[in-house]
Amino acid sequence: MKHIIFVRHAIASRGDSKTKDFDRPLTEKGRFDALEMSKRLKTLAIQPDLVICSSSKRTMETAMVFARNHGIETQGMLKLYHAMPDTYESVIQELDDTIKTIIIVGHNPGISFIADIANPGKTTNLPTCGMIITTAETDKWQDCSLKNLNVVSIEVPSD
Repeated sequence: MKHIIFVRHAIASRGDSKTKDFDRPLTEKGRFDALEMSKRLKTLAIQPDLVICSSSKRTMETAMVFARNHGIETQGMLKLYHAMPDTYESVIQELDDTIKTIIIVGHNPGISFIADIANPGKTTNLPTCGMIITTAETDKWQDCSLKNLNVVSIEVPSD
């Protein structure tokens, strides 16, 4: 069995005319939420092996909080910047089978689309730093499909 935790990046600054969307950092609330959700994952007794994320500043910052708290590495991927579900699925299918549990930090609308694919009609807009914890009944990532994921839990930060 494989485990995939999809995380929408935490709250980012709105930026200004000089800051590109790609370079927007997390706000203080965003950093707080990322730490809260990372700790919550620990209370659920889930130990990820790797964090994969978009290489934008806000997703990297979110991913680094999870990585530090779980003692794992982070891998940034430009192709996950505002990616749609098919790109996430191809990234998942290319993973090494020795990895059992991954966290993928990304952006909307792709992350919310994935939530709706995995949990049809129940999740239309995952809030910032929300997590969709899923499993796949396979030992090979190449056989993993977003349509065949089992949703274990949907977790959102406290207000």
